[in-house]
Amino acid sequence: MGPVGRVVSHAPLKARFINVLVNPQLLRAFLGFCALPAELALESLLFVLDVERFRHVQPSMARLLANYIYLSYVAPGAPLAVNVSAMMRDRIPWPFLPGWEYNPWVFDEILASVGFMLKKHTLLRFERSPIGLVSVLGAAGVAEQYIKPLRLDEGVDPMAAIAEQYAPDIDVVVWVNELRVDAGGGVTASLACLPDAFSAQLLERVTTQFVGDACHAASLCDGYMRLVSQLAPLQKQRKIKKTRKLRNFFGDNPHEALLKQQLMAVVPPSSQISAARAAAELVARKRTAENRLRACEDLQRQGSLSSSLIAEQKIMDSDASDDNSD
Repeated sequence: MGPVGRVVSHAPLKARFINVLVNPQLLRAFLGFCALPAELALESLLFVLDVERFRHVQPSMARLLANYIYLSYVAPGAPLAVNVSAMMRDRIPWPFLPGWEYNPWVFDEILASVGFMLKKHTLLRFERSPIGLVSVLGAAGVAEQYIKPLRLDEGVDPMAAIAEQYAPDIDVVVWVNELRVDAGGGVTASLACLPDAFSAQLLERVTTQFVGDACHAASLCDGYMRLVSQLAPLQKQRKIKKTRKLRNFFGDNPHEALLKQQLMAVVPPSSQISAARAAAELVARKRTAENRLRACEDLQRQGSLSSSLIAEQKIMDSDASDDNSD
């Protein structure tokens, strides 16, 4: 076990993940690691940080911040889109209009999914990387902060330190809220019209809020979106090849109409009616058998009672005859 392994063995993964996010020195190192070409997880980390700030924001600013998070990370074609299923996205009540009642947990389902990947995969690779080795063991006291146990006091959320240390940039929030997005169903087309420079600029401005240095943020984000845009076609091509391979092995996916037709051919309505009648007859026969069994038990019980009465009568008659003979 290496030096970092000996350190992290003293703390659970959840505690280490939270300590990375709330410690400025560790967070800067983790941001740099997520920006590496081999990781490309910077949007996911920024999403987690923004949602944690949203969960502890003042209610007066909550609606603007909720719209900012949705348009930046969650919406189809978002400039800093995270990996989220359409089902999760559809459960978000966007747009957040004036009068919306603040719900700090509205993004928690997506937060759990994105945070799981960061915690279970990216953080573990970070701990084994040279960046993680230097950040955890390079400065005095950082290792102790990294494995610091969580406070389990009721009402204490360790993630609240993120909102305390990194206030949202209201200019960025308003900038995203002012995007001309058609909430009636054209959000994808509206975001697709944004230039690539918008995504790069948004990424840099959000990263600056957490590293505290615009020059350092610019160096982290330099060429990042270009790598992401180059990776997207490769991922699409890989998915096409995988689909083609599955089709060659299993055949084409049948249409829904064909599936319904096959289902009706296997189990036609007449058979369904016959099956229902057979089930009803089976229940009726079962109830009849139970009633007969119950009736037999009653007869046996009555028979045993009658036998007992006859025996008692014989004993009484025998006693009476004995008395008469005496």
